[in-house]
Amino acid sequence: MKREKRPTIQDIAKQSGLSASTVSRVLSGQQEYKISEKTKAKVERVARKLGYVPNAMARGVRLSEPSKIVGVVVPTIHNTFYSAIVKSLEENLNLRGYSILLGSSQEDTYRENAVLELMQRRIVSALVVCPVGHRVEAINSLHRKGVPTVVMDRFHEDLECSFVGSDNESGAYAMTKHLLECGHRRIAVIPGLNTLPVTNERLTGIRNAYADMHVDIDEATLVGNEYSQSDGKLDTELLLERSDPPTAIFALNNLVSLGILEFIVQSGKYKVPEDVSLVSFDDEFFSPYLVVPMTTVRQNCDEMGKFAIKILMEAIDDPDGAPAKHKKRVKTELILRNSVKILA
Repeated sequence: MKREKRPTIQDIAKQSGLSASTVSRVLSGQQEYKISEKTKAKVERVARKLGYVPNAMARGVRLSEPSKIVGVVVPTIHNTFYSAIVKSLEENLNLRGYSILLGSSQEDTYRENAVLELMQRRIVSALVVCPVGHRVEAINSLHRKGVPTVVMDRFHEDLECSFVGSDNESGAYAMTKHLLECGHRRIAVIPGLNTLPVTNERLTGIRNAYADMHVDIDEATLVGNEYSQSDGKLDTELLLERSDPPTAIFALNNLVSLGILEFIVQSGKYKVPEDVSLVSFDDEFFSPYLVVPMTTVRQNCDEMGKFAIKILMEAIDDPDGAPAKHKKRVKTELILRNSVKILA
């Protein structure tokens, strides 16, 4: 797919019947020139119609100093998985003389769109987006306008730009197979947001493991609908107080696993793995140092960051070329520790 030509000041001037200098003065907000409100409104109307985005790199041409900043948008800075992604991106960009401008969407699509627009009005020359995941129109629009863009972590079928993420399906499959091989049959899963493709990818891996091991899955053990510590805590309490509690709990993200640990510690009624085995998708830096080191699925954030920046640099270095669309899945790793009890 060939990139759409980014609308320019000259395009706006041609459509509005004004000089390029007048258009430039309106869009740059220069106050020393007397420009009527009518003219300003006309320029802004045409700019919106054409989808014009101010290019901070172009404004820096006078200084012969191209932008060396990449915008990075994540759903939250509270989740250490995204902290690890940002760390990898920053390290790989620094090696190439680039810096990052970080923004958080706070798991809100409207805020995500606002952050993306703001970054385009600043000095970013490219974007890496870990999206909220429900809608990608704004991301696709920036890609079509020639903004080098890579999406990470949460894949969406409608994406038009490159994507880098974990092999969620195989990671969840490996963990579930391990639990089944250890004799567990009542395995509760706290998946988080079931509207996200990343959650469904992990659930697919879980179901495939059950099928391959010729074990029926109890859909009633799939509980919860939030990627949060509080949700993990509440769901664990409800699960363990059942008449037939699970022998193992699989948290599909790190915040949920923290909630599970919080309930177990605060209740004082259960021990891992004697009373319940506990495993998690996401390997936290503290996972090996818990009282009972936790078995986890490790996502390779370093490799994901390297691939994302490699793809981004190719697009930056060839701004007039047709952008290649990559889809890269990075392998996960099953880290076996002491939080799973062998029942058979």
